[in-house]
Amino acid sequence: MNEIRFIEDSGSYAHRTKANAQWADITIAIAVDLNTSGEQLTRESAGDKYLGLTIPRGLTINDDRLVKIAIEHGFKAADWIKENVTNPDGVRINLAGNGIRTLARNGITQATADHFMGCFVKALYDRLEAFDFPILEVRSGGQTGIDEAGIKAAHLMNLKCSILAPKDFRMTPAQGEDIYDETAFKERFKHES
Repeated sequence: MNEIRFIEDSGSYAHRTKANAQWADITIAIAVDLNTSGEQLTRESAGDKYLGLTIPRGLTINDDRLVKIAIEHGFKAADWIKENVTNPDGVRINLAGNGIRTLARNGITQATADHFMGCFVKALYDRLEAFDFPILEVRSGGQTGIDEAGIKAAHLMNLKCSILAPKDFRMTPAQGEDIYDETAFKERFKHES
């Protein structure tokens, strides 16, 4: 299985957000709220290479809508890529979205985000395969919530993955102060064999 490549950025959340958007052919933001300051920065940084997709508040891992919405969003993203990405070799995707603090305030757990993104990435991959359009690499900022869930999903599908993390491997928990801990940051992405 491909290993996740971790890169420590030289700057803050904002610097990392801009760098990831510039690196990608498309930034796909998945959020309950696409108007947080972080989501606004993501949209501004990605410009015309941005696709924002919303998920409903209170979505749970057992909600019948979860898989349906994830597949619909995956297909929508694949269609956007087919229409807008001109690189014949494939696409570099930046996955972004709400962190766990915002998701938790809206009734969504990390486990739900993980399940949603697993379904989303699978649908996106399958539709791009049908278009004969490979995913070259998936990247995120490695933040809790959607960033984390997206990389976990892509890694489980053995796609090439990288994380451009904020300086000092800063991450935001559901509650409390931000954490600066490289080991704890990376530990979230390990999975059982």
